[in-house]
Formats: sequence, structure tokens, C-alpha cells
Amino acid sequence: MKYCVATKISTTDVHNNELLVESVHSDFDRALKKSTNGQSVIEINDHVKKGASINSDGELWQSSNESTPSEQCKCAGLNSLAELVIITGTSEQTLINWHRNKSQLFSVVVAGAAVIRSRS
Repeated sequence: MKYCVATKISTTDVHNNELLVESVHSDFDRALKKSTNGQSVIEINDHVKKGASINSDGELWQSSNESTPSEQCKCAGLNSLAELVIITGTSEQTLINWHRNKSQLFSVVVAGAAVIRSRS
């Protein structure tokens, strides 16, 4: 087992338990020394790497891999992937590629779009 320092990356409206792994350490004390205010130290399996999305149990975040881009947008409170295209000004194909190849980036973009939508 390893330990990571993780930061919550999502708003309360979107995927409440999603965390970004900031650093990975071989023992709890090292991880605790690296953590700052607002970060969590979480026990993780050996396959979790820096930059991964995890849940509060230290398991890899699965929502972006188990859902389509449109489903993830709807889960976040958007009407569709088309609404994400409008809010971000990014092409649908680029967003689909991000969902497939850069799921962390896609999740952050969706979360940000959901915040923008909630304020309008």
C-alpha cells in the first residue's frame, strides 16, 4: 500500500467525492508532511499514480470511463454535450477526445461549465 496527497477537484454539484492525486508516497508520515491545508492523505493501491482521479476510498475514479460524454454532462447538471460545446467554445470532437484520452481534463471542464451554467 501507498499513500497519496489529494485535492478535491469537483464542486458540490458535480461528483462530490472526486479527488486529484497530487503526490504519491511510500508511507503515511511522508504524505502527511507534503499535505497542505485543504488536502487529504488517502491510502491507495500501487496502481494509482500522480495525476489520477480517485474517490475518497482511494480507488480510481470511474465515472468518466463508465459513462458517455453526454451522460457525464447530464450528471453534472448540463442539458447535453451540445451545451458544453456552447459554453466552452470547444468542438464536440475535441471534447469527446478529451473524455476518451484526457478524462481528468474533461471532468474539470464539465465541472467548470456546470458552475458557469448555475450562475447564469
